[in-house]
Amino acid sequence: MDDIIQTNKDTIIQTAWGHMKIVNYKLQENGAITGDSLYVVTIEQGHSNDRQIGLYSYVSFLLSALLLMMVVYMFIKSKRRVSVLKSQIETIKQAMQDQAEERDNERRKMFSIYITNTPVYEKIQSLIKAHIDDIPTGELLQEAAWEDLKNEMNKLDDNFCVRLKKDFTLLKPEDIKYCCLFKLGLKASEIACLMGRTPNMIHKRRKLISERLGISKTSFTLEDFLRSF
Repeated sequence: MDDIIQTNKDTIIQTAWGHMKIVNYKLQENGAITGDSLYVVTIEQGHSNDRQIGLYSYVSFLLSALLLMMVVYMFIKSKRRVSVLKSQIETIKQAMQDQAEERDNERRKMFSIYITNTPVYEKIQSLIKAHIDDIPTGELLQEAAWEDLKNEMNKLDDNFCVRLKKDFTLLKPEDIKYCCLFKLGLKASEIACLMGRTPNMIHKRRKLISERLGISKTSFTLEDFLRSF
């Protein structure tokens, strides 16, 4: 049976589902209770629901916070991995660049050693010594000597003249001759002696060849470019 709790103005009936509150109740002759305003206040059940809702909210908050922490952790970990990967790539690139420079320096050294021991190089040096104090009226090297020089350079440096002519079609046959002399490391005065030109004309020719090679606006000098080509 339901319990009836009476107050000054209200009656509260305790039921299995909670508490039924009857405001300004009136007791009828048959024992029924009526009131001006009738509504259900589920006190215990409401408190239980509030606790459940609060618990659900708390758990949801914890899960959301945990998920956010996991996302932040994965993001930071991913950035660290990317940073480590970039560092490793840079290290590998630097090592490859160092190896390439080392091979290039070794190639230059070997080329210099071998070319200076060829008959055509010795002939060039003897012509320079004999005519350095005067200005020849024409080229001192005969065509056969030029062919010997080109053949030696092709043999010692992976078809140097062939590659130069193929990769840079703007170069003239005479430009190839100058490139061979510049690659030998000869001075402008020495080249002028061999070619029957003034040193000033050799400087102008160097500039023209640099433009035809496309390096006139770079930090490369003509000699450095030809040695590494």
